Amino acid sequence: GYDLGSSLSFLLALNVGAIVGATSGSYIADKIGIKKVVLASFVVAFIAVTLMSFGLPYGVLLVFIAFAGLGSIGTQIFVNGFVATYYPQANSATALAWTLGVGRLGGMSGPLIGGVIALVSMGFFQDLSDDQRMHVVVVSLVVAGIAFIATLVIIALLMLAVDPAQVTKPVQNGVLLPESDETASDGRPDAAASDGPAPR
Repeated sequence: GYDLGSSLSFLLALNVGAIVGATSGSYIADKIGIKKVVLASFVVAFIAVTLMSFGLPYGVLLVFIAFAGLGSIGTQIFVNGFVATYYPQANSATALAWTLGVGRLGGMSGPLIGGVIALVSMGFFQDLSDDQRMHVVVVSLVVAGIAFIATLVIIALLMLAVDPAQVTKPVQNGVLLPESDETASDGRPDAAASDGPAPR
């Protein structure tokens, strides 16, 4: 492994690559289209991460880490901009929220898979007995099942919170809050106040 100083250098290289990639990629996206830039950036990130697994010199490794930052953090900015402009304005916020939510699922599962691969490569499971291995597998499956069910419940609650027929209508209050009498009357919260006192 690397010491703390090298780890900080790797983090710096990752974020520098993301900054440079986002700024330069935005300029290129305006010229040739954002979809081509996003696809090319993902390919660059895949190649960079693959080459990082080899025993590379320290300087070369920093370069590939910077390219990985370009294709991961920098490309996420491109995806957000593409989604926000691809869908109609009335649905752009919902589309962007779903995109970020699905992306977070990958962000959570990626470190878990990487941790398992690292444990296997270091021979962690070889030092365990059969009962201990089964215990690890059962606990992992239980945790994964709970996370999966919780994700489904959250998605179901989000789908129930907003009526699809009301998406294009302006929202005057929270979607989970009951409509007030003024809002229910004609859709404007200040309808009663603006129309003057009610007739007696």
